[in-house]
Amino acid sequence: MRTISVLPQLQLIEKGVFIGNEENLVALRQGDVDGACGPYSLLMALITQNVLSREEVTDLNIQDGRTRLGKFWNNLYAFDTMVRDGTFDHDLSWLLETFKHHPNGKVRAKDLESVTTRAKSNEIAEAINNGDPVIIGLNWQGGGGHWAVAIGYETYGDQVTKFMLLDPGYPAPNLSYWNAILSVATDDGDLQAAGKLSCTHLAQGQSWSTKCKLAECLQITVN
Repeated sequence: MRTISVLPQLQLIEKGVFIGNEENLVALRQGDVDGACGPYSLLMALITQNVLSREEVTDLNIQDGRTRLGKFWNNLYAFDTMVRDGTFDHDLSWLLETFKHHPNGKVRAKDLESVTTRAKSNEIAEAINNGDPVIIGLNWQGGGGHWAVAIGYETYGDQVTKFMLLDPGYPAPNLSYWNAILSVATDDGDLQAAGKLSCTHLAQGQSWSTKCKLAECLQITVN
C-alpha cells in the first residue's frame, strides 16, 4: 500500500498551505538571482513550528533589530547582499541561534547524521512523524546545491520512496501541500540510480527531473 504523510500542523486552502490561521501561509519564494534558498527554507521551517508568523517575516515595517527576527536579519548581512555564494548547514545553525530561547521552547537544528540515503530517509520520516520539518540539502548533478523543506513523505510498504518539499525556488503550491518532490527510492526499495546522484528532484511546473544527492539535513525542533 502506498501512503503519504505530512506534518500534522499544516492545513491547505485555495491560497496555499498555512498553519494556525488562513493568513499565516508557510511557503516563501526566493528571488530569481539570489542564493538565499537556505535562509528562506529556515524561515519556512520556523513558520511551520510556530516560532515566526508570515506577517513577521514579510512585513518590513514591523522588523526591529532588537528582536529575535531583527537579529536574524542583521546576521544575514554577514553574507553578501544576494547570498550569491549560498549557505552551508553550519551557517543555518548559526542563523538559528537568534531563536534559541523562544517563548514556545528551545529552538534548535539537529543534524541528521546517517550516511546512506536509505538511513537518512528513515531519519527524515521519523522527524516528520514527530511534527518537525527537516531542511534538506541537495547536491546537483554538475555542481552546486540547494535547500528545501521536507514537510511530508511517501512510503510503499515500509520503504520511504519520496519526500514532499516546500521548495523556495518555485511558486508556492495551492493544490497540494508541496511544490516539489524528491524521489529517493523505487517502490521495491532500490536506489533510483547507482552512484552518488541516487535521487531525483521534480518541481511544480517542470516536465523534467534533475539528478541529485541527498546531502546535509537539519531537523528543526522546538521543546
